[in-house]
Amino acid sequence: MCFQKSAQQSLRAYRSGDTIEIEIMAFNYWQKFEEKGIYHIYNHSVSDKSLFQEESDYEFFLEKVELYLLPYLDVYAYCLMPNHFHLLAKIRRYNQEIVNLLQKENTKAARKFLEVGNTHYNNFLEDQMRRLFSSHALKYKGKYGNDGALFQQRFKRVKILSETIILNKIAYVHHNPIHHNFAAVYEDWKYSSYNAFLSEKTSKIARMEILNWLGDGDVRLGKQIFKEFHESYKLESGENWQIDFDNW
Repeated sequence: MCFQKSAQQSLRAYRSGDTIEIEIMAFNYWQKFEEKGIYHIYNHSVSDKSLFQEESDYEFFLEKVELYLLPYLDVYAYCLMPNHFHLLAKIRRYNQEIVNLLQKENTKAARKFLEVGNTHYNNFLEDQMRRLFSSHALKYKGKYGNDGALFQQRFKRVKILSETIILNKIAYVHHNPIHHNFAAVYEDWKYSSYNAFLSEKTSKIARMEILNWLGDGDVRLGKQIFKEFHESYKLESGENWQIDFDNW
């Protein structure tokens, strides 16, 4: 478990207003990826173009996330919106498993990573994100005839410096469809990880780490806290939408 505080300690700190890290982080949207760091990763389309028009477009993007990112990231939450997306993820520790994966990657960034070690993690992951965007844009152009760039060139990532706000960030990510009037309730939006947290089905989301943390080892309690916090966030969000990432 990567978390140092219990969920109860973090929630008490959050409710008491211990969220100064948000103000600090807001000045730099391109913080370097570091192993074991937790990041809010975000990108938007160019000129408000649609990134996804059909269900298969969402599915294709998630398939490429699995291919390019999941070997190196533990994804805690995601949400795909018609013109942007959010990921909350932890960078995996650099070890022999990562080395073995890099040896199978046929890219200059991977070879450089193998030469210099984990000091090159940021450059390698930036290249993996570029491959993700390029593959989706190529597929999209072939399908819809899109001209020009699809994604903004520089994607944003903000390191989460405190466990106090992790659950807040997860709720923020899942609340996007409600905030943008695409859904009335969390469950109605198929293209986020919200339903995976409450499902008994297998999932590629690192949900057990979060649910065990929330429930102090009791997954059922973790799900209850997860759902209650999201409902509370929904009620308060009109007055407490803490960071307007959509205006980055």
